Amino acid sequence: MGWPLDLVIAVSLSGRAPGPLAVAHEAARRGARLFTVGAADSPLAEVTARARGIHVPVGRGRTNSRTSLWSLLVPVLVGADMMGLLDCSAETIGEVADRLDERAEMFRPTSETFMNPAKLLAVQLAETVPVVLGMGRWGSSGLSGEFDAGPDCPHTCELW
Repeated sequence: MGWPLDLVIAVSLSGRAPGPLAVAHEAARRGARLFTVGAADSPLAEVTARARGIHVPVGRGRTNSRTSLWSLLVPVLVGADMMGLLDCSAETIGEVADRLDERAEMFRPTSETFMNPAKLLAVQLAETVPVVLGMGRWGSSGLSGEFDAGPDCPHTCELW
């Protein structure tokens, strides 16, 4: 019996996050190919092993998936490249890593305000009351009240 055409990729630094773990369980149950990235000794790794999928162990000594994004993303990119799903050579990954390093250095917390766009925006907004307007499905998050822009406006806008 050959592999089904479906491929599921699940990523969790700890290998214990409920979302990716549930996705991996369901993929295994349905017989889909499974490619996972996460901690070596984890439920995610076990599900992948039972499904005869590929598990890439990462995250030794890391505790926060937000600061581990690159180490979680690279195995997915390399795996997708090896499977022919996208063209992402080692050189491309290296170039992206170098560019991210440059940006991290430029926008570090100790950088000068004029070098960091986020700091510059914060200074410009200091002592002001920012107002953000939106309409349509993006403006319907309901962070604050709603107002009507007037009888000539065909849209109802929301104030965030």
